[in-house]
Amino acid sequence: MTSWHDLQQPIHMPAIPDVIQSLLVLDLFPDRGSAVLQHAVSHWESAAVTRKLRVLRDPRFIVLILTSTVVDYFLGIWLEVTSGRRKKLLLAISLVVNLGILGFFKYYDFFAGSLAGLLHIPKSSVVLQVVLPIGVSFYTFASLSYTLDVYWGKMKAVRNLIDYALFIAFFPHLIAGPIIRARQFISQIQYWRLPAAIVIQSGIILVLSGLLKKMVFADRFAVVSDAYFRDPAAHPGWLAAWSGCLAFFMQVFFDS
Repeated sequence: MTSWHDLQQPIHMPAIPDVIQSLLVLDLFPDRGSAVLQHAVSHWESAAVTRKLRVLRDPRFIVLILTSTVVDYFLGIWLEVTSGRRKKLLLAISLVVNLGILGFFKYYDFFAGSLAGLLHIPKSSVVLQVVLPIGVSFYTFASLSYTLDVYWGKMKAVRNLIDYALFIAFFPHLIAGPIIRARQFISQIQYWRLPAAIVIQSGIILVLSGLLKKMVFADRFAVVSDAYFRDPAAHPGWLAAWSGCLAFFMQVFFDS
């Protein structure tokens, strides 16, 4: 199990060739979900992926995302062909499985520790020190958006498991979001069209501008803000305080 100290290590950007490779795979082979999925999974094992992402490589955490993927894939198909009370039951199963996983990992230790304090029993006897899996909130609500859309008839169930698995495990949104709806993502896989040159150019410019903001500006402001907030007492005075706060503000601005 990855320790809390491991989760505090700094995040490093994947190598630029990996980013460009991702764009090329997605642009040139969009209809081959397995190839894109394999490339997305390769990011998890890449040497450029940070200590923070090592949590994902714990087999127990991989089981979680596979469970959400497989359960909701089959539930989506059954939701499309059933009706009445059985349809509501299938939706309830999806809600219980996904929210149950999310609730356990996010809130078990909090409520167990609070209850132990009320009952005056050692917290160590009930608290499991559960590490929150990276991306669990994003893929949980993304998966729920799919079953809800199928339930309300806003989209048809996905018949290709690879397409659905790619939607759940797509690396760029798995770690930092945003939460995307299945009908927005999957339709782009199923009905892909060759992008115009101006679209590819705009995409490359966006990627490069993001790397510039992250590596040139955000990381440099982070050095100043980290130095101040690591030990504020060592930097007395209002000028140092304002400098640290302003540097943190600019770090967040360029990171967003």
